[in-house]
This record gives sequence, structure tokens and C-alpha cells, in this order.
Amino acid sequence: MIKRIIFIIFFIICSDIKCQKTKCFEGFSGSYWPLKNGLEKNSSAKGIYKSTFGLDSLKIGNHYYKEETMQYKNGIEEKQFWREDKNGAIYYFDKEDAKESMELAPNFKVGTTWKGDDRNWSYKVVSLNSRFSTPYCLFTDLLEIKTENKKWKGTFYQLFYKKGVGMVGLNMDGKPS
Repeated sequence: MIKRIIFIIFFIICSDIKCQKTKCFEGFSGSYWPLKNGLEKNSSAKGIYKSTFGLDSLKIGNHYYKEETMQYKNGIEEKQFWREDKNGAIYYFDKEDAKESMELAPNFKVGTTWKGDDRNWSYKVVSLNSRFSTPYCLFTDLLEIKTENKKWKGTFYQLFYKKGVGMVGLNMDGKPS
């Protein structure tokens, strides 16, 4: 009987550890910003929303952008357009301004910098092994990017990306948003 109870406790602990690994996306690989058809993500940024990459795309010049549909809890739906180039850089296309902006550079070396299309935003790779804690997970081995807008002096953002998952966290002025 005691052996059975020990086995059950051991099984519950092991199952919980396995579940935690799955919840925190340990062992995932691939792009820091996956653009896969059918990929569905839930987020709490800008209010609770569900994001889905569908089969639709938008052709601008020689580039095809994948359509991302964001469905917010309040019923509002927003569409965004993304593409990945052959080097792994991720671009966002702003349909209203008809402009493309690099959101993630292809070179993931600490110290790499780049500017947004409007020259107001600057980005810098800060770390390739950052951590970000949420009530549910301690994410590890994250790409951390610091970004600032020259119009908003003194305000900075830290963006945290997990391979195969995408953005898992955001700090504003060093504090979780």
C-alpha cells in the first residue's frame, strides 16, 4: 500500500513537471517570431486577444505578407501583415501608411542594432539568454530586445522572445506591462 502511494505521488509530481515544461514551451525550437499558417496564440497585451495566422496573404511588390487576425475580448478584430525574408528578418507592413518596418533583425548577436522605418524607433539585441517570469512560468533562454522611441524620451521597452513561440513578455521602463 505504501509503495502504491509513493508511486502515485511520484507519478503526480512527474506529470506536473512535464506539464510545466509544456506550459513554458521548454524544448521548442525554430524562429523567434514564427509565422505559421494556423498558428494560434493568446495574449494579454492590449487587452485579452487571440491571434491567428490564416492562409490569406497580401502581395505588395515582390513580397507576400501573411495575414494575422487579432480578435479582442471586446469583439474588435484587427488585421496585421507580416513577412520573413530569406535571412530570417521579420517585417511588418502598415497598410494605412503603405510602409514596411523591420521588427526583428536577422542577426541575433548581442549588440546588434537597427532603426524602424520612421527612424523614431531604435532596437538593440541585449541578450540571448534572458529570463522572464509570469504567474504561470519562468521563461528561460529568451532573446531580449530593448527598444526606444526618440519622441518619448526616457521610455524604453524590453521585448522577450522564445524560439518557436514568439513574444512571451514585455517590460516598460523595466517593469512588466
